[in-house]
Amino acid sequence: MFAVTWGDDGEVARQVEEVAAAMFAPGACSYRVTVEQMTMLEPALSKTLTNGCISLIKEGLERVVAKGVPAEAANDFLMGGLQIGIATLVEKLDWKLSAGAQTALRKAYKALFRDYWSRIFEPEFIMESVRDITGG
Repeated sequence: MFAVTWGDDGEVARQVEEVAAAMFAPGACSYRVTVEQMTMLEPALSKTLTNGCISLIKEGLERVVAKGVPAEAANDFLMGGLQIGIATLVEKLDWKLSAGAQTALRKAYKALFRDYWSRIFEPEFIMESVRDITGG
C-alpha cells in the first residue's frame, strides 16, 4: 500500500504511480492523497503511533518473560492476540470483543495512554516530527 501525493490525473500521475508501485512492491493498492493527509499517514500514524504501540507491546513481552513465562509461549500468545485483536478492532472480522475484553480494554486504555495522545495528528506535532526525522 502506498500513496501518490504528486501529479494530476494525466500521464504524469500515471508515471508517478508506476514508479511508486515498483518502489513499494508488493503493495497492492495506491491512493491519491494531499501532502497534509500524507503527513498524517507518515509519520504520524505509521511511525509515531504504530511504532510507539508496538514498542510498548515488545516491552510487555519482555516483562512477562523476565517474570518466568517461557519466551516461546509468551511470543505465540502475543502473536495470536495481536492478529485477532487487530482484525477485530479494525473491523476486518465480523467479531466483537467480549464484555470482559471490553472492560479490560477500557482500563488498559486509561493506564497506557494520556488524554492528549491524539495530538500526534496535529500539524505542529507532525511538522516537529518531520524535522526530527529529516534532521531539518
